[in-house]
Amino acid sequence: IDGETGSLIPVADVERLAAEMARYAGDDAMRRARAAAGRARAVGEFGMDRMVERYAALYDELLRGPRR
Repeated sequence: IDGETGSLIPVADVERLAAEMARYAGDDAMRRARAAAGRARAVGEFGMDRMVERYAALYDELLRGPRR
């Protein structure tokens, strides 16, 4: 998520990429905050508990058969 878990840079915008890399290199607090936010999002979306929930829901749906 741009500005929360990282930075989105337009394709082929080398100058912006270089500027963002320099900003990350020079701002330890921002880098740590975005890393923590990224990890929290990844664990929340793709952690074991969440994946088990999603697979269980998928299997339930498949066992119910096609909707008519």
